[in-house]
Amino acid sequence: MRCEYNIIGRDEIKMSYQDVVDYKQEAVKVIFEKELIDVFKEKGYNSVLSALKSGPLTVKELTEKSNQVVEKLLDPEYEKKLDKLIFHEPSEKNLLLLLKKISLTDKEIQKIKDKKVDLEKSKGKEEMIKRMEELLKFQEYVVKIKEKVKTKKELDNDEKIQFKKKAKIFLIEKNKRSDKTIYRYLKDLTGFGLVAQAGQRVVFGKTATETLFCRTAKIFLLRLEDVKWGDCEESSGMLDKLSQIFALTYNTKPIPVDCLGKLLGRIDDVTGDKFLNMAEEHNNELSELIRDSSFKQFEKIMNVMNSLTLIMNADSFKEELDECMKG
Repeated sequence: MRCEYNIIGRDEIKMSYQDVVDYKQEAVKVIFEKELIDVFKEKGYNSVLSALKSGPLTVKELTEKSNQVVEKLLDPEYEKKLDKLIFHEPSEKNLLLLLKKISLTDKEIQKIKDKKVDLEKSKGKEEMIKRMEELLKFQEYVVKIKEKVKTKKELDNDEKIQFKKKAKIFLIEKNKRSDKTIYRYLKDLTGFGLVAQAGQRVVFGKTATETLFCRTAKIFLLRLEDVKWGDCEESSGMLDKLSQIFALTYNTKPIPVDCLGKLLGRIDDVTGDKFLNMAEEHNNELSELIRDSSFKQFEKIMNVMNSLTLIMNADSFKEELDECMKG
């Protein structure tokens, strides 16, 4: 696949480039292994896989997009934590704990200052220099707040609001990843079989090319390969409890565990297979629909669809349940 684009730089000089993509993604990849499912829950890997939903990207593009994903994921998380520490439980201990988290060491501050000087000499990366200046100013602000807390002076409401705003920005920025870290994530994800080199970006007029990366599948379905109901001692025990709880709930006698196990196994097969078949048949439509969804949201969508599939097949399952209850 070849796609041509134009790049408009700050100097408004137009450069054309072409993406040469020679990797063919799978439509749907079902992930059964718990170790791989855990990869999707790790924020760093998650952000890269989420960013790649939009298609093949260079490392530079991927760094920018994955950091946007990180910011979106961390924002509500930090909102709750900061509210608790600053507004709801603003003890000296909690505030000092928060200040410690958002403080840089003298060594880290000096490293930023040295890097800033080097960048200023080279007259490049103005955006990075600006971020470093803001970071150093924030550390000066942290020192002032720390002194106030240690002298037992309470922060007024406006100060708390300002403190929360600045702290949240710092914590989000701190969790953003550099190109080097993204390279490491890509190496790991390639090893896991979740990411692959998709091709090359060729910029006209330049000899060097940039590597493009993509997901190995447009859609990943996360499904733990559960042992069939009743196949092991643990699930047999669960079936017995389920049977007795069902009897208490519906004022009936317990269902034979063998029959209940077969019924639950068939429900798992029908609901799972229905979604998988739909995903394979309507891959492009589904990919577009879930493009902006997080993996957690997509997992929720799958669970709801399984429930709806259960409702659609309710008559059949009810007949089997009635037969089980007769036994």
